[in-house]
Amino acid sequence: MGGAQGGGIDASAAPAATYSGKWSGWHVEDYDGAAYWEAVFYTSGTLTVTGTIQADAWGIGGGGGCNMAQGGGSGYTNMALGLSLSGSIAVTIGEGGAHRAAGGSTSLGSLLTCAGGGGSPNFSNGGSGGSSGGANGGSNGAAGSAGTGDGQPICRFRADCKAGDAGDGGTAKPSGGAGGGGWLHWRANEGQNGCGYGGGGSFHQSGVGPGNQGALVLRVAI
Repeated sequence: MGGAQGGGIDASAAPAATYSGKWSGWHVEDYDGAAYWEAVFYTSGTLTVTGTIQADAWGIGGGGGCNMAQGGGSGYTNMALGLSLSGSIAVTIGEGGAHRAAGGSTSLGSLLTCAGGGGSPNFSNGGSGGSSGGANGGSNGAAGSAGTGDGQPICRFRADCKAGDAGDGGTAKPSGGAGGGGWLHWRANEGQNGCGYGGGGSFHQSGVGPGNQGALVLRVAI
């Protein structure tokens, strides 16, 4: 994720918080020369904060599932800045949509909601797109067009220095469409899902692919 090394920063000074699900824990991340404690949340759970922390939140919903001809849309991104977090807060990570279904929403209590990407319900309509910073989904051209995005970049906190976060879209094949790109890199081969968390599902030889799950990120200024 391109985090800073955190030289000279005392790890014991990290925000006092625990999490019941899977998360990265706190690490130091650089945003154009400004240092932040940052944590990535991968599964749903409860965040428990000791005292109060001032944090920014960013997330992406689950990617939509595909049908045979069109890939699912990537999850939508959203962010909220200057949040006061205390006590126990429910975190929900949106699941990827199954065949033709929309992805689930990612949320931080009632403070932030990131909608899931659209599914591809039939052969005449591609999945409604999610955010467009990752590449849009592809269509095989015979049965409809790819979904389009909402114009928001898929990078943490829409920061220019994190533009490399956007994953590639899957590549459409003659036999099937490919999903829109999500957040964080992993490679997509021909006919595979869009890259990253929140990437849309694609059709490939092993069958109709579901969308990828979403994710949530918190950062706290140091």
